[in-house]
Amino acid sequence: MTKHPPGLKTNAKSLNSSFSISEVASQCITTSLALSEMSICILYYSSLEAQYRII
Repeated sequence: MTKHPPGLKTNAKSLNSSFSISEVASQCITTSLALSEMSICILYYSSLEAQYRII
């Protein structure tokens, strides 16, 4: 019974580390979404330029 508190502490530590990992993952997802939006805008404007050049 005396061995349970350390186990609870390690569980709390693992929960904390997984939370920070998920936080980092969400930051990575938001940055990748912003980058993809920027690339989509660049592709869109470059295609518009190509259309105007053809005309």
